[in-house]
Amino acid sequence: IVISSLFASYTLGDPYFNIYALSKRHADELAQFYCHKHDLPLTILRPSQIYDAKSQCRKHQSLLYLIIDKTQKGEDIIFYGNNDALRNYILLEDICEIIYRVTQRHITGIYHCSATQSVRLSEIAETAYRIFNQHGSISFLKDKQDISDLPIIADNELYKKIGFECTSLYQGIEKIKQNRLNT
Repeated sequence: IVISSLFASYTLGDPYFNIYALSKRHADELAQFYCHKHDLPLTILRPSQIYDAKSQCRKHQSLLYLIIDKTQKGEDIIFYGNNDALRNYILLEDICEIIYRVTQRHITGIYHCSATQSVRLSEIAETAYRIFNQHGSISFLKDKQDISDLPIIADNELYKKIGFECTSLYQGIEKIKQNRLNT
């Protein structure tokens, strides 16, 4: 099983197509080549942006945790540009469960692992304000460069095969809140 990234699916012209995306695709192709040559089963899982309840994924999802930190304190949220960018976050616990089920059922192939619904940045902030019972304003600095949408590939084929349903963003932020209250 190769844990790749949704970035491996991006192509020239996608706003986030970069050397990271190219390296992830190269690693996927290398695994496919090797497994084909040696007649080995292969599963490639391409998760979207991964977050967790303990905020250990903060380094790679700084915007998400910044939104949550500010909403928890009741601070205003200001986004750059005119675009209320789309994001798709999947809980680390969900990725672990997906890997477990794929292993148990001997599933092979290439699968995208993302939350079933993408959300706008403002929706993340509104959800977090509700969960933390706080209020603040959400605004956009229209004179700044837009934050681009992350192209999302919605594919529930794997989830049907393994009988799985992703944690909603509301439930995930609620887990973050509970973890913060308990530490």
